[in-house]
Amino acid sequence: MSAPQRLTLRSRMVIIGIVGLLVTLGVGGFALVKVLEVTLMNSADAAAGNTAQDVKDLIDSDYELPDPIPVGNSAIVQVLAPDGGIMRVSPGADRLVPVLRPEQIERAVQSAEPITVKADQSTYEGKLRVHVTEVNGYTILVAVPLEDMQHSVHYFKIGLMVMVASMVVLLGLATWYVVGMSLRPVESLRKGAEEVRGAERLPLPKGSDEIHRLAVTLNSMLDRLEHARARQRAFVADAAHELRSPLANMRTELEVAARIGPTPDLLEDLLSDVDRLGRLTDDLLLLAKSDDPDRLRRRSERIDVGDMLTAITQRYTGGRVPVEFTDAESPLWVDGDVDGLRRAIGNLIDNAVRHAVSEVTVSLHPDGTGVRISVCDDGEGIPEDDRDRVFERFTRLDDARSRDKGGTGLGLPIVRELVGRHKGSVTLRDARPGARRPGLRADVWLPGV
Repeated sequence: MSAPQRLTLRSRMVIIGIVGLLVTLGVGGFALVKVLEVTLMNSADAAAGNTAQDVKDLIDSDYELPDPIPVGNSAIVQVLAPDGGIMRVSPGADRLVPVLRPEQIERAVQSAEPITVKADQSTYEGKLRVHVTEVNGYTILVAVPLEDMQHSVHYFKIGLMVMVASMVVLLGLATWYVVGMSLRPVESLRKGAEEVRGAERLPLPKGSDEIHRLAVTLNSMLDRLEHARARQRAFVADAAHELRSPLANMRTELEVAARIGPTPDLLEDLLSDVDRLGRLTDDLLLLAKSDDPDRLRRRSERIDVGDMLTAITQRYTGGRVPVEFTDAESPLWVDGDVDGLRRAIGNLIDNAVRHAVSEVTVSLHPDGTGVRISVCDDGEGIPEDDRDRVFERFTRLDDARSRDKGGTGLGLPIVRELVGRHKGSVTLRDARPGARRPGLRADVWLPGV
């Protein structure tokens, strides 16, 4: 684990905030210092230019220049004769050595811009900002010492650094406090998560911010997990019970055969129980796969629904009750897993045959943007209040199902699962409303092609 990862989230957020603040203030402070330097330099240039203009005006007026030349600021003025000698100076200015060498004067005249020089050739110290003007063969040198400006910038830098340091400390402390207050609900959620047991849930922070929504989402996730665990426990318990019944029957039959000898019906009874175990394990395996989307891959192909239903209903020829199929007037097609749809429709027909009195009918019709498959029987039907419950796993109704009729309690749940995977729906209603035996009608709707 790297060093930053070992820090707490609060520390990392504060460090990021301080670094961001330092970068922002550093860039802003650097820009501010540069602006101050340029502003002071422009002020010095303006002062030197004004002084040079004043001296130029005196020379142009044909009045004799006073000696010393009066100036109203700290500027140093030297007026050079055409031969390069110093004619007039301001108070305190050097009368022997000009502030610029001849080559520097020539460069300044050519550029028409003030130049900055280090006063190492005269009695002055520090840097000078020199403005050069020529008039009537005379050269006017006006130098402004930059020492005061440099001191001002230096003190400004010190004050800026002190201010930045104070702001970083104060804002760092404030950020530490604010981040801690913001993360307090997260810490409460963490402690609550450690203490969650069974039906307990995480505490909901006040307000409606992201932390509150996170807590609501986590509680919703815990509800789903609890529901999934409850379903898993019920499924395992029901599966164990369903598996135990045929095993108990087989054990009893074998124990009786061991004591009194095999009966003529022993093999038939054992095969019946084995078939029931096979159907139950197949159904359990299918439902287990349907609960794992990563393991379930629906093979999609174009299916002629009429041909599929014809093949399915032909399997029931010669059965306990006839199964009649009425096809649509024109071919109807769907995209899907043909094995899954055969299993779903087959389960509905098996259920209808198991409870029908005299007949089962299967019909196919177009319905909006899809197709509708109807499976009807003339049995006792299912009460309206129980029609949703029969789609729950291992559900049996006392007046409609029994283990003796071969049901596993998984047929209709498998139908809903398989049809749902095809983005379809299945509904139950009376086949003959108002009749003494209303029967049952199962309608399967699938999206068409």
